[in-house]
Amino acid sequence: MRSPPEFIAGTRHIDYALRPSGIVKVFVDVKRPAENLGMYQEQLLTLAVQQGVKMAVLTNGQLWRFYLPLNEGSGEQRRFLNIDIWEQNPFETAQHFTAFLSRTMIDNGQAFLNADEAYQGNRKNQAIAQTIPRVWKKLIEDPDELLIILMTNAVEQSCGFRPDFEVVARFLRTQLPSAVNRAKTQLPSHNAVSTAHLPAATGTSLRAITFHGHVIPVNSWIESLRVILQRLQTECPEVMEKCLTVDGPKRPYFALNERQLVRQNAFGVRRYFLKRISVHVKLPILSVGYYQC
Repeated sequence: MRSPPEFIAGTRHIDYALRPSGIVKVFVDVKRPAENLGMYQEQLLTLAVQQGVKMAVLTNGQLWRFYLPLNEGSGEQRRFLNIDIWEQNPFETAQHFTAFLSRTMIDNGQAFLNADEAYQGNRKNQAIAQTIPRVWKKLIEDPDELLIILMTNAVEQSCGFRPDFEVVARFLRTQLPSAVNRAKTQLPSHNAVSTAHLPAATGTSLRAITFHGHVIPVNSWIESLRVILQRLQTECPEVMEKCLTVDGPKRPYFALNERQLVRQNAFGVRRYFLKRISVHVKLPILSVGYYQC
């Protein structure tokens, strides 16, 4: 692979042009140690776009910045990798150089596939990072039923007294500013709290559920709810007894009188379509502080 000391286009030049089979595929522009690479980013990318070069690298020896110039967006958005050879793991750094700059990878095109995969991964991570605070803000402003129950149970387990759902919801709303700020740097912790392990309901079909370590065939989401409740009644009758005494923050979960459920549109009635049945299955169990049978 030819890489002459300079690639000249008009009055501009690039230090190295990697050109398997004589076709320029990668620009590598080298600056002095400790030099600010940001000063040269746009110049490198502009020339790469003009020449139709797929990948560009900017380095001062310690820092290495990898770009896909032909993609859309600002220079920062087109950057897919940063390497600091003094700070990062040497083995990982070597893997990056091999994946993106080795002659074999550039010649067979795999280097650009690797670069695109890294670029798409960055876009995904950025979208997630930007969305988490917004979703967390909405969740706290209008607390989800499951979140209220989880908080209620945690308080009861900690102090022995069960707070009203509205007290918990009001507290969550008052925590909005600090909760959003924390969400910008870390995810809320996740705990496995349900004995019924169900996938998300929307747009999916259901063939079986796992309950207490046993796989149970079912034909529908509604049937899964009925099966879970039947197993609870058989294996943990004390849980079902307690469920009859507890209402959720927005609706009753169980009643001995079917007409009460109809009037309040609670689940357990056939006409009540559960788009989020996998979540609703958890609610009556969590509402009584039940985690595992």
